[in-house]
Amino acid sequence: MKNILKSFSFKQTGSFLFVLSLLLANALIFWIYLLNEEKASISISDRIIFIGGHPRSGTTLMRVLLDVQGSIYCGPETRLLEPLMILSTNLSERFPPNELLLRTRIFAKSIKEATASFILHVLKTRNKQENKILCAKDPPIVNFMDKLVDLFPNSKYIFMVRDGRAVAFSLVRYQRLEFNFKNYLDKLKEWNYTNNKTMTLCNKVGPKYCKMVKYENLVLNKESVLRDLMQFLELKWNDRMLNHEIFMNSDVELGRTEWSNSQVVKPIYYKDSRKDWTKEIEDYDEKTIRKEIPMLKFFGYF
Repeated sequence: MKNILKSFSFKQTGSFLFVLSLLLANALIFWIYLLNEEKASISISDRIIFIGGHPRSGTTLMRVLLDVQGSIYCGPETRLLEPLMILSTNLSERFPPNELLLRTRIFAKSIKEATASFILHVLKTRNKQENKILCAKDPPIVNFMDKLVDLFPNSKYIFMVRDGRAVAFSLVRYQRLEFNFKNYLDKLKEWNYTNNKTMTLCNKVGPKYCKMVKYENLVLNKESVLRDLMQFLELKWNDRMLNHEIFMNSDVELGRTEWSNSQVVKPIYYKDSRKDWTKEIEDYDEKTIRKEIPMLKFFGYF
């Protein structure tokens, strides 16, 4: 080191030592970060069930069925979880852990802990019976399941899927759009993108955490699908789930703005609406749909 310093002028030596001190300081900060990240536990042991999927895919029906099971409380959508996860994700992407610590002296784990605590607080304060398992039905939340698994290692994710043609027709109708093929195809493309993304995440976290449930299978084979779901959730079967409509007034709290309220109060039934969209969508083109919406084939709808 002495020989190196002798070869520099006084000014160069000062600059060299300054740069060296910065490198050492950054290395120390990063080492502290790693040490604290390793020791800290951001995971929460509470069991939480997350229900999600593209809008109009049966998420409300699924949460109603779980609400009448007896040991779960879902309740209406919070509408808070998606913006919270977007904010948390944006912060993580904007500030890598070591940069965040260097600039603000905030550990990345602190943001994760705050996110987990906020979600837990929101769900627990809605739960009227403390002994019930927490549940959140916010359709877009499954698009963050890979991050949520790190926060809640005992969580489960129910990914609802419904025929995209029925979903697109329903959205065009409820959003009062013109019944033309362009609007219909736009909704199908949104369905295709969302379900492709969610299916990828479901495969990423694995079958221990994520289970895909097709709406059509649920309404046509209610008992077998629900019994299989209870095994996935590691919960006991309850016959009440077969006649949920009987318990709507006593066990289920409906949100004021949820689209499916008028439907979920009725017994489960299946309506083949294929004739509706082929008849009512102007210039309906099945060939274009088959070509541009590959997830329909992936899920077995073609």
